[in-house]
Amino acid sequence: MGTQPFGMTTAYDRVVPALPVPGTVTSGDQPELQLVDGLTRGSGVVGRFDESPGLVAVKVAPTGGRFRVTVRLAADGDTAAWWERRVPEHVSPRRPHGPRLLAIRSQGLTRGAVLLARRVEDFHLRARTAFAFDLSADELPADGFLVIEVCDVAAALPAWAAEPLTAHPAVGVRVDAVEIAAAAEAPGPLAQGGSLDGSACERLGLVGTGGLPGQGTASIPVRAGFLLVRPPDGVAATLSWTLRATSAGESRPDPIAAELGPVLPKRSPDEPRLSTREKAVAVARHELGVLREDVRLRARHVTARGLRRAARPVDRGLAPLMCDDLLARGLLTARLAPLDGSEPPDCEVSAAPGGRVAVTCAKPLAGPAVLALTARTATGGPLTRVGGGRLHWHLVSTKVHR
Repeated sequence: MGTQPFGMTTAYDRVVPALPVPGTVTSGDQPELQLVDGLTRGSGVVGRFDESPGLVAVKVAPTGGRFRVTVRLAADGDTAAWWERRVPEHVSPRRPHGPRLLAIRSQGLTRGAVLLARRVEDFHLRARTAFAFDLSADELPADGFLVIEVCDVAAALPAWAAEPLTAHPAVGVRVDAVEIAAAAEAPGPLAQGGSLDGSACERLGLVGTGGLPGQGTASIPVRAGFLLVRPPDGVAATLSWTLRATSAGESRPDPIAAELGPVLPKRSPDEPRLSTREKAVAVARHELGVLREDVRLRARHVTARGLRRAARPVDRGLAPLMCDDLLARGLLTARLAPLDGSEPPDCEVSAAPGGRVAVTCAKPLAGPAVLALTARTATGGPLTRVGGGRLHWHLVSTKVHR
């Protein structure tokens, strides 16, 4: 299915195709991707945002019924470099490797949020996530334009929740795909009294820990130091999240490499052309510079991994024992911040089997929220390190209470 372009047309004008349902946009040069704003189109991926907020619009064939939209986003080694080179210098603090909390909007309404963050042991950003939402047939206009916006949500958050976030969070984020399929009527993933492990919760969109987990993992690291939590559809009940503490070796992210100039120097019209030998020397110098930087980073990575491996046997087991002590002394607290800026509900922190911690929300959540678990020393200062490593949390499970 397709439509003619607006305005005056000729016999040579190409018919604009519409994406059939089911269908997927996976490249920036697909004709169904009709409009982008703040995004550089890619090849093999939809593109990468160079502004925040950013927008993509896909022409979709009408289905006559509800349909599901899935947006796949990622942060990689180039994300931080794009941010550093495109965000104005006056923006401070500069956190190109920091966590990115993004609202997903479509057809003028906020549909939810996603979180992308670097793991504490990684040397660069490496995270991917997916967000799915349903639209009714009447939300798709006659021209078939499906508009998806990715934007900031920090303005609605309290200072403690907004402070660690990267400003202009969409800049550098990669859009891998936009998928359209018929909406399947399926039962909710969580019923009253039910629970799911951390990995399943992340994949179903009930929590955001910073990136999708690998296969075969049950508990997943809370990458950003906080969770993005969301109530399951159709369930009005209080929620609890079980977490366990670990001591993780921390790595500083790799510095952003300076942009390399052209391999061959620019020649003015009155200068003689470079000889073959001169061109070969210029190429060799360029490649040598790239090789030196690669060797330096590899040496840094080997050293950091060796130090983490040596400390791991000592760190194991310290964090759970410490959590029991902190709970007994009332030094573990939890805070919630709804993304819509509404009044946050209270949270209760209690002990769970196996040296774990359970955080229970006092009343049902109306929408997505940021959840942070904070440990403090006896003097009231933040407790961030245990046994030579950084205090780190893993999400074990989510439970619905009656």
